[in-house]
Amino acid sequence: MLAQDLLLLAFFWQWALFGLFFLLGSWGKHAEKAALRMFLFLTAGALLFQVALWTIGVQSGTLLLSKLASHNISQSWLRWLLPLALLGVLPALLWFPLHSWWHEVNVHTPKYLRPLWLQGIFPLGAVLLMSVVVPVFAPVWFGAVSVLAFFAVLGV
Repeated sequence: MLAQDLLLLAFFWQWALFGLFFLLGSWGKHAEKAALRMFLFLTAGALLFQVALWTIGVQSGTLLLSKLASHNISQSWLRWLLPLALLGVLPALLWFPLHSWWHEVNVHTPKYLRPLWLQGIFPLGAVLLMSVVVPVFAPVWFGAVSVLAFFAVLGV
């Protein structure tokens, strides 16, 4: 189950990226470059996602995901934070167009390690989208939530 505390979620998401960077980057010169590009894209996204989560946490007065739905967060804040949250989560999904690093990592990673990042990072992006972004931002953009849910399932 996904962490209910947004602080733990942000912390362990970032640590997973560090571990993946060192694991994928240890296979030669080209693998280091590809792993660095992957790390930079996913870390930039994670930082945007964390800014959105922290702002929502400050506005609602709680960092527990289960209690965020019951708090009334200003809709103007949610409209402003939705693009940040989406830009933070979407680089971790296969269908996001900023994947100039994806082919490099795929080519330079040994075949036995590909399932680690293909079945680890990309489904985690879909889980973050479905478990955090969709429930928290549903009051603001309910029409877009069904589209986001479709793409999250497609990303798995």
